[in-house]
Amino acid sequence: MIGRAKRSARSSDWPRSTMSDTRTMDTLHLMRALGISMIVLNHSVRFPLAGGMNIMFLISGLSFAAIVFVDNGHSIWRVSWQFVRRLLIASLALTAFWAIVWWGQVHPAELLMVSNWLGLKRVALYPVLYTQVVVQMALALALVFSIPWMRRTATHHSLAFALASLALALGMAAFSKAHFDTIPINDKLPHLHLWNFALGWVFWAALVRREPQTRDRIALSLLLIAVAVLVFPVLELKSWVTRQYMFTLPILMFVWCPRITLPRTLAHPILLISQATLAIFFIHLPLVKAGQWALRTYFGKVPSVMGFVNFVFVMLGSILLWAAFVALARVWRQTEFKRYLVEIWHRHFGWRKGALRAEIGS
Repeated sequence: MIGRAKRSARSSDWPRSTMSDTRTMDTLHLMRALGISMIVLNHSVRFPLAGGMNIMFLISGLSFAAIVFVDNGHSIWRVSWQFVRRLLIASLALTAFWAIVWWGQVHPAELLMVSNWLGLKRVALYPVLYTQVVVQMALALALVFSIPWMRRTATHHSLAFALASLALALGMAAFSKAHFDTIPINDKLPHLHLWNFALGWVFWAALVRREPQTRDRIALSLLLIAVAVLVFPVLELKSWVTRQYMFTLPILMFVWCPRITLPRTLAHPILLISQATLAIFFIHLPLVKAGQWALRTYFGKVPSVMGFVNFVFVMLGSILLWAAFVALARVWRQTEFKRYLVEIWHRHFGWRKGALRAEIGS
């Protein structure tokens, strides 16, 4: 997922001040950076560069499998909450914020994370439909995996379970498209994207759960190409021709090159974007609107080439805001201000002094 579930950049991935002009990093960071960059570029330039959201769904599926398809002793509800926690909390907070800003214009279904089923125009300025689909999928899957033998099968027979789930999800999506017209609601329904999620399970089971062989990589490549060639046109996804290439090529790189060596001048921004993906996801639309307003004010309209300038502005602005938030959070953790506020809170709400000191001390 875009939030907690994704792997953060490790310190060993960061380019160091050495004589070397290159640095090796996990290809997953490059995939994540490409995915979120394509989403922002599509919104900034209105260029039909589809496929970014598909990459994000696949990465979310990888992350989901990493915490569910293992015998960690935790309940399915606990790990499902761990999977969606940051994404859901941030989404609810931002939706409530935009509900206040656009008072009276936000439908209750948007606050309840179900407006994707009603085809309502979103008011919150972030891709709320992605959040709704992921949260609804996580809830439905938690119900499925609460059946003991289902999760046990996924844990002990991960690849077979993932392949069966992918086949079932593809059949479900094809049946739905054949019998129901979901175009008016932009096809933003969880069962239409479950295949993308389950494809991430297959990649996790084949590439991460075990040491992959060459034949495994060949099989995964053929599966990926077959899915891209057959599924996108059948599901009538927008810009499906572009989507085939932009979705397939980065993932093929992930299959064959789990770690990639890049110049340090590229490694730095890629890792920054990878780490800031969640912030970029939630922040970029207001910045896109601000940039477009500024360009219209100056030029009278938004020239195509200036859309790319707006893209750079949005990416830099999102990363700077994310860096500022991270710095403030670090200062918050390292100062006594948090302790002071906790003391005031408990003093006014009547907590016992011993319990207060015990909690602060912990």
